[in-house]
Amino acid sequence: MAQSDVTKGIPVGAVFQSGARTLGEGEFALLHSLSWVLGRAHTDREYMVKTEFGERVMAGPLILAIMAGLGDASHILEGELLVRFGIEITTLVSYENVRFVSPMLPGDTLKATYEIAEVRATSKPGRGIVKIKEVCSKDECLVVAEATAVFLFQKNRKRNITID
Repeated sequence: MAQSDVTKGIPVGAVFQSGARTLGEGEFALLHSLSWVLGRAHTDREYMVKTEFGERVMAGPLILAIMAGLGDASHILEGELLVRFGIEITTLVSYENVRFVSPMLPGDTLKATYEIAEVRATSKPGRGIVKIKEVCSKDECLVVAEATAVFLFQKNRKRNITID
């Protein structure tokens, strides 16, 4: 496969939308317990009632995990990108430009959008880097967090199917 073929047909600016997910009290507590992120802002309701947030807030690293999970549950990385553009994601390389904009509270319903921001070939034939801007929102429009995920991918021509 020629180097130029790796990025051919992968449209920068393509946008994908996840489904919605409400994170209840149990999931909120479980995620913090499993991650060992147990600071007062995340575990002490009585303390947080007196703050500007009025409730415990989800820890930032867990919001990144939730954004990734929303994409996986919606089959964006292993479904949409593979079927439409022949991209097989092999690994997450990094996150760039991470921002936590609004608090996520127990009971919030979240959605995420994923936009192909950049695609480039690597030095190895058939491989490339795709940057996907992820934006997580609640209440249909209030941004909770945004980040750019950088993935290594393998171009898989056999599975490249065009969907109109």
